[in-house]
Amino acid sequence: MQFCQTVGRHLKKEMGLDITHYKATLELPKNSELINIGGEIRGMFGAETRESFSDFNVPFEHFKNFIQAIDCPIIMETVIIVEEKNDIEYVNNHFSSTDYKILLNDNSLNRNLKAYESGKGLNDSKRHFGESVLNKWKVLNYYKIEKREGFYYHQVAYQRKGMNENLWKRFCNNDIYEYALKSDFEYANKCVSRKKPYEPKADFELRKESFKKEFLDNYENGTSFMSVSY
Repeated sequence: MQFCQTVGRHLKKEMGLDITHYKATLELPKNSELINIGGEIRGMFGAETRESFSDFNVPFEHFKNFIQAIDCPIIMETVIIVEEKNDIEYVNNHFSSTDYKILLNDNSLNRNLKAYESGKGLNDSKRHFGESVLNKWKVLNYYKIEKREGFYYHQVAYQRKGMNENLWKRFCNNDIYEYALKSDFEYANKCVSRKKPYEPKADFELRKESFKKEFLDNYENGTSFMSVSY
């Protein structure tokens, strides 16, 4: 499981729109490591706890068949590992509002990491390396696992753009980003439109059919939710 970088939700509607179909699940893949909790970041897999559950249009108990004591990763410390020396200033500025430790990926990295871990009491902590970001840095998170009341979820379908302004009017003008009612899926299905005026009709019809199949026809009450990010 990869730890994703934060993606802003409040882009202008002309800039982009991501619509994702998620389903609650009782188990995650066995190779899952650091999953995302809550809605600020959603990857292929993740979890919601009672505390993080805030931007849905249904109550927490809507997912009652999947609520259980889940393994919740609690990040204790974060280290930013800079790939090249000439990017140090850029990375320092980028993370200036955080207390992250910033280290250079040089011959001293292992020694510096061991010293940092010892000083912070992290020797027995779990570690997770993220993928390289902009070929400039990697994120190393130290975390522990605690049991929390919540539910896991996984991604089952995704579409970028290709929706008309009616979707924007209903779903993109408030602080709700996760929609779990069948009526939400039915409404979204009616909003599929051509991405561009010159999009071939055959491509549009295929995408429209695919959206209906993967979102509306695949909807399960008490299990599905549609995440709208813009």
